[in-house]
Amino acid sequence: MAFTGSITNGIAIGFICYCICMMVKGKAKKIHPIMYIVTALFIINIVIQALM
Repeated sequence: MAFTGSITNGIAIGFICYCICMMVKGKAKKIHPIMYIVTALFIINIVIQALM
């Protein structure tokens, strides 16, 4: 949160990093499918914010 200046963006980066770290470690099956959906929505949100 300290690097993004926003609580929402900080939480989004945390979700994204968590999913990436778990996939890199080979523990992707332990992540709940809803977590993937929320992470994808956060990524879409960040991309849309970057384009505007």
